[in-house]
Amino acid sequence: MRFYSLLLVVFVSLALAQVEPYKLRVQEWSCKREGRTVVAEGVVLNLTQGTLKDVRANLQVTLGAQVVSNSAFISLRSLGSGKSSAFRVVVPKPAVGSFSCKLWFRNPQAIQIPSLVPQPR
Repeated sequence: MRFYSLLLVVFVSLALAQVEPYKLRVQEWSCKREGRTVVAEGVVLNLTQGTLKDVRANLQVTLGAQVVSNSAFISLRSLGSGKSSAFRVVVPKPAVGSFSCKLWFRNPQAIQIPSLVPQPR
């Protein structure tokens, strides 16, 4: 009996530990300085079987202890299964120096949509 209880705990733990499948994949993107702003732009692909609506690209720019962020809708407000859409987000650059960029996606139904995001080029 004890063995079966232990086995049940192991299987339940494994089921709970499963990572949520990715719903979006960024096919390409860049994060570059343009004048007094930082611009992230690229293309995102819908990996789900359904349509994702009102998806926003979110960009966070970090320079030392300063963090600035902004978001913008992707080009297609209704992103069908297997379809791609361009995105562009502009953030005021916090100061002079090197910076890092973090990109993620959300919509009204999800705080953060699970996404495969490679390093910017």
